[in-house]
Amino acid sequence: AAVSERGAAFARKACGPSLKASPNHGWRHSFKTIGRDAGIADSVLDAICGHAPATVGGAYGEVTLKAQREAMAKFPRFDLGEAVQP
Repeated sequence: AAVSERGAAFARKACGPSLKASPNHGWRHSFKTIGRDAGIADSVLDAICGHAPATVGGAYGEVTLKAQREAMAKFPRFDLGEAVQP
């Protein structure tokens, strides 16, 4: 439980003070925001998150694993530091 509590504290800090959801759900919001800032298309972010396309046209074609891997490479790395230390 102690590790999960430290992880939740880190998530609250990383997701920002205006987070209106639980820390774990807040990661989805942060993921989308950071991804958009990195210039990743919403369709790619949706595919990574497992979200359905917003339109019928958005369901045409595929977001390949290559596209998803390249998108994930654009994300910054989080320093978990104290969050994971016992």
